[in-house]
Amino acid sequence: MPVVGELDVGSLGTTAVIQLVVRAFATRGITLVGTVALARLLSPAEFGVFATVTVFVTFLSIIGDFGIGASLIQQEHEPTDVELSTAIVAQIAMWGTIVGVIWLTAGFLTNIRPDLPSDSPALVRVLAPSLLLVALRLVPTLMLTRVLRFGPLAAVEVGQQAVYFGIAVVLAVQGYGVWSFAYATLVQGAFATVAVNLIWRRWVGLRFDRRVARRLLGFGLGFQLAHIVGWARDAIVPVFGGLAGGLDAVGYLGFAWRNGQLVTAVEQIVQRVTFPAFSRLQRDLNRQAQMTLLANELVILAVASIQGWIIVAAPRLVPLLFSQKWIPAVVPLQLVCIGSLAGASTFVLRSLIYARGNSQRATFLAVITMVVLLVTFPFLTAMFGLPGAGVSFVLSAYAGLGLHLWSTRRMAPFPWTGTVRVIAGVAIAALAAAAILALVQGLVGLLLSGLIYTATLALFGWRFERRHLLNLRASALSQRVHGAANHGQ
Repeated sequence: MPVVGELDVGSLGTTAVIQLVVRAFATRGITLVGTVALARLLSPAEFGVFATVTVFVTFLSIIGDFGIGASLIQQEHEPTDVELSTAIVAQIAMWGTIVGVIWLTAGFLTNIRPDLPSDSPALVRVLAPSLLLVALRLVPTLMLTRVLRFGPLAAVEVGQQAVYFGIAVVLAVQGYGVWSFAYATLVQGAFATVAVNLIWRRWVGLRFDRRVARRLLGFGLGFQLAHIVGWARDAIVPVFGGLAGGLDAVGYLGFAWRNGQLVTAVEQIVQRVTFPAFSRLQRDLNRQAQMTLLANELVILAVASIQGWIIVAAPRLVPLLFSQKWIPAVVPLQLVCIGSLAGASTFVLRSLIYARGNSQRATFLAVITMVVLLVTFPFLTAMFGLPGAGVSFVLSAYAGLGLHLWSTRRMAPFPWTGTVRVIAGVAIAALAAAAILALVQGLVGLLLSGLIYTATLALFGWRFERRHLLNLRASALSQRVHGAANHGQ
């Protein structure tokens, strides 16, 4: 495995982005096909049940990491076997304990939410072992991430998604209902754990050093608190979504949250690449700032381009693909798409803050963003139903972006001019697509609108964003040359 000093962060980062973009198209394509099938086979209430019961398990899985893995990525020196072993032992111990807690407390779930089916505690207990599978693959995943080896990870993640939806759809067809999700989650976890460990192919033993653990926790706890806040944002839907109309409303909002953020594939790429890349540039702050500017420009272009068409096409797209029963989810879906435009740059700026070692500041910003959502969501949902929930997502997303912009204003510039230019181009393309949808009905209208939108955006991009495309091409060629030189040595 390469040491830190040997990494060409720029070219490796570009290669990682390309690999993860390919992975994103593959996984999102699988997700779309699988979601369409499940949405037709299962009811909104069944989606709502699974979203509700998994809140508990997901929360405990986030706590179990303690951010130790992030500490291994952020530190400058190459992790030693003792550090890696300490991380593995700590996570197995914590998540083993958490699995026991889940089994003991799952029975109280129906007391807390009486509207859940009686088999919900059993559903939670079946999901619990998936946490131990996460513990067994987390360190190998993080070590591959640290040196920007995203190609193998991308292949595993595509396989995971195919396994999950393949199992879930087959079981749903056979009448397993909400249990289709649970069994698919377990099989998916086992597949990923075996595959990642086969790729890493290292065994560092099971040793535990208290001093190492304390040092890793120093940075890690702050990092993980921000992830807990992220969990809380997603938990808002199953906890308060019923204010818009019971488990059906939870299902509609979960559908909107999930599909409106399909573009989070882009955000995940940004966060997964920028955090280790920025961390490797702690001694070159000027280059770090330049990479932040470029990352923001590219992610804004990517996210806005995708979401623009979804916002315009959603009223026609949702009933055609997912069936008429999902029409109530259209407006919140559109609003979530609008809010996700702010989330992309927020991820970039948060990665910069973490790379500077200031996990406490990043956590504080995430908490304030969450407070905005927590205050506005129940009120707006109770008052205005599903659209009110979508508005609260938009408010919190842009509040979070504003806070991160203010916090990083002296670390790196923000591409204001480029952002306005991209939004203007997307708006023009969206108007052209909307005109086609108004004139042509059915599937033909959707396909034509997508083609017109893509063509308009492509012309705009080549005219105004050519520099970014050429930069990506140049960086990719540079990485090929760099890799060939290393191979020759």
